[in-house]
Amino acid sequence: EKRRRLETPPLAKSFVRLTNPNLFGSTIAELPALESLGIVVSRVIRGSDEFVASPEYRLAAADVLLAVGQPVPLEQFVKIVGEPAAIDIGAIPTRIQVRWITVSRKNMATRAVGEFDLNRRFGVQLTRIRRAGVELPPDEDLPLQLGDEIRIVGLPESIAQVAAEFGDSPRKLGEPELLPVFVGIALGVLLGSIPFALPGIPGTVKLGLAGGPLLAAIVLSRRQRIGPLVWYLPRSANLTLK
Repeated sequence: EKRRRLETPPLAKSFVRLTNPNLFGSTIAELPALESLGIVVSRVIRGSDEFVASPEYRLAAADVLLAVGQPVPLEQFVKIVGEPAAIDIGAIPTRIQVRWITVSRKNMATRAVGEFDLNRRFGVQLTRIRRAGVELPPDEDLPLQLGDEIRIVGLPESIAQVAAEFGDSPRKLGEPELLPVFVGIALGVLLGSIPFALPGIPGTVKLGLAGGPLLAAIVLSRRQRIGPLVWYLPRSANLTLK
């Protein structure tokens, strides 16, 4: 756990005021090092107005960007764009909302983030992904998994459309599907019954009823999905089987 926290530190956010004259008139997509640093710009504040950031949004001097990313790359991004800004987000009247949405529909599993094109289709911004307690930047080639939570910034009606597309039903995730469980156990039993020889050991060896299903579970969970079968086991069902 300690090593994992060092490898994937929690994402941070920062308000950045655009003061670099070389970037005046640039679109958000044209900001340098945005992709290489893994930074996502979720909102733009101009005067007393607030907007959901889109790649085509053209920036002006003194615009304030709300940027999300890992702490060290975020500091580098601030130095490139301008300077930190002290903003009281609660004092700005806006309809923009932030919401965590749970991925609970099977057809969303194993699909990459970039395939959904949420900004163009719904006008929202995906800022981070939470998986098993770890926050991940929304890289376009990152495949989603059942049970992931995605953080969406946008207008209420747009967020509702995204929630309907991804399911957003933690209760459904808590209902185990029996077919993948039994198929996985059956494959594990077959795998455990295969004899094989090891050097220096007389006779043959089998993985047995413990090793076979364990190996099958590791392989299938790594594969995540095969056709209509999603190899996802809710935590409650996992604890029950244990």
